Amino acid sequence: MKLKSTLLRMRLFVIVATALAATASFALAGSVYRNTRFGVVLNYAGLPVQEKEIASYIPPQSYLRSSTQTLLTLYLNPTVYEGTNLENGSLRLSANGTLTQDKCYRYQNTDGVNVYATYVLDRTRTVQGNSWRYTDPQPLGGAALGHQSAGELYRLYKNRTCFEVVLQLSTVSRANFDNPDFLKEANTTKMFNYLGATFNRLQIR
Repeated sequence: MKLKSTLLRMRLFVIVATALAATASFALAGSVYRNTRFGVVLNYAGLPVQEKEIASYIPPQSYLRSSTQTLLTLYLNPTVYEGTNLENGSLRLSANGTLTQDKCYRYQNTDGVNVYATYVLDRTRTVQGNSWRYTDPQPLGGAALGHQSAGELYRLYKNRTCFEVVLQLSTVSRANFDNPDFLKEANTTKMFNYLGATFNRLQIR
């Protein structure tokens, strides 16, 4: 009886372990993100970014619309912008397996009903052997209630999947504060450089 019980526990362990191995297609180990399903590896060791979420009025965005999966969002470590009007800096990686290559390389400024502008992503940025597409000037940006956002959008069509990277900064107007002199204007160029350095390590195989 004891032997049967032990064998049963062993079988259950094997079944659970097999199920976990089949479903766990991604992992964050320290400063390395891996997603075997999409062939993604991003080693961000030594860079001032973190997985821990940083709240802001304008959160990180994705522009691939429906059927999109957010694979990874990394945030700038607050220590690099402490004492400034920057609320949040982020890199968001998303994937959509339903878009054609033509649609992948077109960005539409839309509210979901009306299309205000369409941009062809006709510039190329090479990252780890992949040719990501973007447009210049970048089409992202917005403002609401004294909060502003600026962003860079890049897309890659590979393995029948449209990948999107959005680098985004969200700031708050210093006029929103009682003592605005205590806050410096964020060096957005420097902050985008930190996010860009992270993007430059992104591998998609």
